[in-house]
Amino acid sequence: VVYTWVNGSDPAWQAAYARALNTTAPPDPQRFHDSGELLLSIASVAALAPWVRTIWVATANQPPDTRLLAEGVRAKLRVVHHDAFIPAAYLPTFNSHAIEAHLHLIP
Repeated sequence: VVYTWVNGSDPAWQAAYARALNTTAPPDPQRFHDSGELLLSIASVAALAPWVRTIWVATANQPPDTRLLAEGVRAKLRVVHHDAFIPAAYLPTFNSHAIEAHLHLIP
């Protein structure tokens, strides 16, 4: 299982996003708000699909806070940053299609 995720509530991410858009306006808070859905989904995969051995989270140098997950679930989790599988010429990217087009390169 592979998740693509960014913490849109992170001020550093918001600043980088605004720079990429060449604007000073912050992004729409409703569009990128982190409601904890990633952890809920990971816990659901662990509970309902126990045969899944590895759960990947592809992120923009923002490892999720996984302290609320059970130890067994955290053991299955692998966080990979965009710079590990997307060529540097395309970074930073905020385009989900560009990220998904490179998922097959996750080491």
